[in-house]
Amino acid sequence: MPYFFIIPAYLALLAGLVAAAIITRFIPRFRPASRYILAGTIGTLGGFLIINLIVFFAGMSPVWLAGKITLPDWLHEVSKYFVAATLLIGPFVGSAVGVLVGFVAGLYFVRRRRRHAV
Repeated sequence: MPYFFIIPAYLALLAGLVAAAIITRFIPRFRPASRYILAGTIGTLGGFLIINLIVFFAGMSPVWLAGKITLPDWLHEVSKYFVAATLLIGPFVGSAVGVLVGFVAGLYFVRRRRRHAV
């Protein structure tokens, strides 16, 4: 259910970053920044997907494990709250972290490529 809120916000961010990259491409003074913005945008996509897969599998692993073995009652209670917290709160935190890390990774790769292209 949290993705009902996260995906539209992320798509708006993605559209804004692509628009910023296109606008800066046509302004001669900001043209070099265009490739950084575009690389950061592509990085956010990778970061968003990877982090959300990690959050999903981290949240579902106790459910999968509970189906394979019988957990003690106290561990079953703890895992129930862990799954609820991970699958309800985790996507919000994970998406923000994934977008930021992905954007920085995109900037890093463009900077590194420009430096070593000479």
